[in-house]
Amino acid sequence: MSYSVESRHAGSGVGRVGHALLRVALPAVVLVIVCLVWNWYVGTKHSFYLATAGAIFRAFISELGDAAVWRALWTSDISLLVGFAIAVAIGVPLGLVIGRIKRVDRLLAPYLQIALVTPMAVLMPIVLVALGLSRTAQIVVVVLFALPFVVVPTRGGVVTIPGDWLDMASSYGARELQVWRLVLLPGATHAIVNGLRLGFAHALTGEITVELSLIAIGIGQLIIRYQSHYQAAALFAFVLLISIQSIVAMGLLSLIQRKVRRA
Repeated sequence: MSYSVESRHAGSGVGRVGHALLRVALPAVVLVIVCLVWNWYVGTKHSFYLATAGAIFRAFISELGDAAVWRALWTSDISLLVGFAIAVAIGVPLGLVIGRIKRVDRLLAPYLQIALVTPMAVLMPIVLVALGLSRTAQIVVVVLFALPFVVVPTRGGVVTIPGDWLDMASSYGARELQVWRLVLLPGATHAIVNGLRLGFAHALTGEITVELSLIAIGIGQLIIRYQSHYQAAALFAFVLLISIQSIVAMGLLSLIQRKVRRA
């Protein structure tokens, strides 16, 4: 009996190790295949606007130590973080109020639907005309991209709270402030965090869009410089760095979301 139990434990341990190795090996194999296919494609084109995977990797390592690259990222990240913070400061309370007060919900629901289905890029020229080529315009664009996706999940979190919870709080004589503190906020926490994750993803999209199309003061300016000097490897490496930064930020928000779900 003890032998069989030990065998099962050993087997499960080996299985976990094998699963972990598989999770590492599969992405590595896919990356190698992508690099080989990319190198073959670059070899067939002979274009100044393309670079091999090896050249991109060397440029990426070089850019990690380039102060101008980090300065460009930080310049754009300021607009991103400020805009996202404003979207959260407005969106979370607004979503909670909309979900709690039916009259406000009926009043604002059509506008929320319009904001969700309207491409926010069409509003960027209006923002540009109103605010000019400024950081303020960048921040407003980020807010416009992120705000609807913070408000809607937050509202949904409040609306889907079971009515029995609210009835129970009322039967125990809970006041409105206590209902908010003990029922609404805890019940909507998971939806709020999900809204933060969605909102940040769209804030990233807004920041990159406005940098590349209208107001190039950070990453857009550096990308334009690489393009004008035919520095293909540096351009692809910089795009890779932007992608890694975005993946790390979204991963941190996903980690927070999982912790909230387990709580």
